[in-house]
Parts: sequence; structure tokens; C-alpha cells
Amino acid sequence: MVNFHQSKLCASALKTLIEYNLNDLICEGISLHIHWIDNAAAAHDRAREDIASYVQTRAAEGAPEHLVWHLHCFSENLGFGGACQKIYEQLPGSDYLLLLNPDTKLYGLKAMLASLHQDGHKVAGVGPQSFWDDDFSFFLPPTPLIDAHFIALESMAQSLPLVAQQRSRQFRSRSRVIWEARQAIRVEALSGACALLRIDALQACGGLFDLRYFMYWEDSDLMMRLHQHQFKLYIEPNAKLVHAYTHHPAKSAMIDEGRKHYVEKWGFSDWWNPSLWPSACQPEAMQTQTITPGSDLLMASTVNIGECLWELSLSQDFVPSIGRFCEDFHLPWNLLQSIASVPCYVRQITPQSDNCWAIKLSP
Repeated sequence: MVNFHQSKLCASALKTLIEYNLNDLICEGISLHIHWIDNAAAAHDRAREDIASYVQTRAAEGAPEHLVWHLHCFSENLGFGGACQKIYEQLPGSDYLLLLNPDTKLYGLKAMLASLHQDGHKVAGVGPQSFWDDDFSFFLPPTPLIDAHFIALESMAQSLPLVAQQRSRQFRSRSRVIWEARQAIRVEALSGACALLRIDALQACGGLFDLRYFMYWEDSDLMMRLHQHQFKLYIEPNAKLVHAYTHHPAKSAMIDEGRKHYVEKWGFSDWWNPSLWPSACQPEAMQTQTITPGSDLLMASTVNIGECLWELSLSQDFVPSIGRFCEDFHLPWNLLQSIASVPCYVRQITPQSDNCWAIKLSP
């Protein structure tokens, strides 16, 4: 786990990982090695020291060989990809690598391990069903493979309304299949927020991360390499991840910087050239819903059909989208505030039509 001034979050994520997964791993004869990777590390860090003590106490209570603490401190910030790659290169003869973000809670690691073995050595990785909230109500969007097809559709959708509509429907359809899955389902890519990966598969495709990516896109690059080597990836719905997703303008800037390296490396620069596909598509007709900061977002269904799919997105074309199956839409402020600094949109999917709203905060 990579830490950059987020020690309390990291400690919380690790404590959940251990409390809800360690006993299952011990029963399977599997050891859990915790690698705390500190970028621009402080000499003393109370949260880091407390979680180290907790890990060592838990290890002493059972079999010490099944829970091992490793601390790696760097004086500079190597970025997420750089820090992970540096430790990956030092790993002993391990079988699996679990990537886990600080702002997560993972339940059901045993189920992910089982799915990793379901199709021989061609399965390179497994991810959990991912949620935004502790009640497992808001599904986070599936991670796409950013290949030439994806790039071409995204670019053309800027100028061609029919392409934009078809792309949105395709993304929604694929999302529903994954969100409604009851057994492991094959996917094209996994999120680096939580992925259980086979070490031998990583070795076969050139290692963990490309050091050109400081922050963001390193996992997309890995998924492309695994795809090129014809490895399989799965989502295991019996494993659940709560990921405290947030977004803000500074994050967008870092994402844009990583994208430049990605499109250059994979030869997509021409397709991602805005001048080739000038924006001509008008967003779907939307009503405006204004709420007061600190208030929950409440939206009544426009039709009497019972439970249906509602989507929440930061994009006017709803690619990607967070999904919730419910009759009336309720988004608590504690979730909404994590994206409140950027525009967001809500769409209700009904058999007759899609109803869309732009969400605005009152001054």
C-alpha cells in the first residue's frame, strides 16, 4: 500500500483487510505480507506506528509466518506507480500481489483467490465488485480497456451524436451485466484501486508498472500489456470493495498528464487529437436540480415502475457512470460532497425514455 500523507486512511484500509480476510487466508495456508510504502516519509508517523504495532500483535496471537509487516520509506515522492514498481522488483518468490488503495475497504479476498484459479494460468487477475458506499448501494463503474477501439469511439463521439448515443448505451449495458452478476464474470480490465494479480503473469508481460506514469494510467497500461499477452481477468461479485471515490479539478490535471504518456506509448495520439473531432454533440436535454450544500439529493421517480436503474456521472454523456437500482434516487451529502466541486449529472433509465438532470449547488 502506497502512502503519501494519508497514513490514517492507509491504516484503516489495512485494518479492515486483516480483520475481514486474514483468518480465511490462514485456513487456506496463505501468508499475508503487508508492504507499507511511504512516499516522502516522515521520520515519525503515529498512524503508521500504530498499524505496525497492530499487525505485529495480530501476528503474535496466531501464526507469525502468516502475517508479516514490511516498511519501505522513501525520502522523495516516487508516485504511485514508481513506488509500487520499486517494491515489486524486490519481492521474494511470492505467488500473488494485491494492489489496494488507501481509501478502500476490502471484504472477500478468499473469493478472489478462488476465482484466480478457475481457469488455469491464463487468469492474470481478479477484482472485487466495487461500491461507493458502506451499504453496497452505489455501484462504481467498471474499468474499460483503453485500446484503439475505445479511443476511436470516444473521439468520434465528440462530433457524431449517433456514435455518442450508441457508446453511452453500450457502456450502460456492459455495466449492468457486471453489476447484476452473481458469479465471477470475465472483464477486459481491472482497476488498480484493488486487484489481485498473479506474479508470473506480471513477469510475462514486462513487470508491474511503467515508470513513465507518476500518477494515474499506470493500471491502464498494465491492463493493455496483459491483454496483449492474452491473459484473462475477472470480477468476483462475492468479494466487495468500498472505494471512497472523490474528484476535484487538481485530480483532472494529473489524469490529463498521465494520458499524454499513455497515448504516445500506445500510438493513439492522432485519435485523441481534439482538432480532428471538434465538439459538436449537444448533451441530452436536461432539467436542472438545485440543492443546498449540506443537503442530500432526493429525486422522485418520474414514472410508476418500481425499482429501476439510476446513473450518476461527471460526464454529460454518462460515460462512465455510478449506478444504483432503486425506485426514488437518494444520494447522501457525505457522498455528494466528494464530487461537489465539479459538475455532475443524474439519469433515470425507464422503458419509455431516459430522464436527465444537471445537479447544481446553490450559492
